Amino acid sequence: MCTSCHDPHGSNAPNIMVSRMDTVCYNCHVDAEVNFIKTFTHQPVRSGDCSVCHDAHA
Repeated sequence: MCTSCHDPHGSNAPNIMVSRMDTVCYNCHVDAEVNFIKTFTHQPVRSGDCSVCHDAHA
């Protein structure tokens, strides 16, 4: 459902996301958050941009 991630009434986050992308993703993918909170992470994880590697609409 679109509104799980997007706010149809507007948002301050890019792409009318309800929050920062990684926060939205971790709402459903709790195990991923535990794995990604590490000392060394690649840039998309640090910046919270999961869609660099993953297609959320797939």
